[in-house]
Amino acid sequence: MALTSRATGLIALIAGFAIGGEVADWELLSQLAMGLLVLLAVCWLWARSSLSGLTVARSVTPEKLQVGDVLVDTVEVRSKSQLPKLWVEVRDLAHLPGHDGSNVVSLRRKGSASWLARSIAVRRGVFAAGPVELRSGDPLGVFQRTRRIRLHGDLTVYPPVFDLPALRLPFADATGRREIERRALMATPSVATVRDYVAGDPMNRISWALTARMGSLMVKEFDLDPTAEIWIVADFSSVSNLPAARTVLAGRGERFEFAEAWLDSSEDAIAAIAASAVKLVLDRKRAAGYIGSSGGRTVLTADIGDRQYHRILTELAVAQPSGSETVADVIIAEVRRFDRNRTPIVISSSADPRWIEALQAMTDRGIRPIAIFLDPATLDPARESTEIHERIREMPFPVFVVDFAAGIGSGFALHDAPIDHSLRAASQHVSLIA
Repeated sequence: MALTSRATGLIALIAGFAIGGEVADWELLSQLAMGLLVLLAVCWLWARSSLSGLTVARSVTPEKLQVGDVLVDTVEVRSKSQLPKLWVEVRDLAHLPGHDGSNVVSLRRKGSASWLARSIAVRRGVFAAGPVELRSGDPLGVFQRTRRIRLHGDLTVYPPVFDLPALRLPFADATGRREIERRALMATPSVATVRDYVAGDPMNRISWALTARMGSLMVKEFDLDPTAEIWIVADFSSVSNLPAARTVLAGRGERFEFAEAWLDSSEDAIAAIAASAVKLVLDRKRAAGYIGSSGGRTVLTADIGDRQYHRILTELAVAQPSGSETVADVIIAEVRRFDRNRTPIVISSSADPRWIEALQAMTDRGIRPIAIFLDPATLDPARESTEIHERIREMPFPVFVVDFAAGIGSGFALHDAPIDHSLRAASQHVSLIA
């Protein structure tokens, strides 16, 4: 229970009347002091019961959305008290960027009140649904009472996804395929083994030829096709990420669609590009793996389907620039994961050419990497990136250069797509054989 300035003045007035009545022997002052004391007690009791019997429920839909999507927040306050509530202030303490579900309502006896709050998701991350704070008091504003209520549930905001028309995914070699130990959730060209039929198995996985020989239903199990593995390597190290300069952000909302207009740093742009690449890979029925360097290296093994999409995008939603491990160190440490059948797509804003050179060293082993370079000079004109641009021109693999000021789409325009020299050499070899 909190005292307001009115309570302090009322207490001082009661004390003055009581003292004046005793000193002057004036009964009227004593009666006024007693009346104000009774009023003070009534206000205290009223404020004390003002939040009794109240419950708060909150529902935010959808629970998973992307930057630029509309979220709908439904808040309901319900009273179990026999007394009406003249006013109840509901303060939203969830700290969801760009959103506020606060309101002031009045409640009848055992009544309820609900309202909708709509906003645009402007920042990726995982945000708690609560808490909320209730505040009320007596009609005269003498006392105020506050009560904090915890709410369960989280809201996940994924980074936005954009089209990358020029990004072509390489295929694995037809020879030298290695068996992959993980079983696929859907049919692939690689049949791993057969087993007895179990209730619920789809009919299209039954091996009818083997069933005829064995005399019982036999079901095929599949390996993940090695041509499907694309690994997304996202650089969130603190040494290479930076916020965009104010001069670069000026007028951005007028030049870009709503989702991209809210990107204001290199880590947000990298998360968006990585999410776009993941969606492209999975839409092409390829398996996507993920390696992130955010405070500690995060590795999600390659898989397919919607579940993998949400796993990776959840990691991208919470990734923040931290740690001193550079993207070059990550590539060197994780190089064992890549071969002719497993391609890395590395996304970084580091102007240190060592990570480009580390990818170049992979090509000696027949690996065909793809690099996506977010030019830091386009986020902050004070940055220098001339050296890495010179190295990029010499690379035998495709390198997409993204200009933050011009937009992500400009780096993946078909007419500006980088040439994959390994693919061109392969096509020339095929033509010579023909």
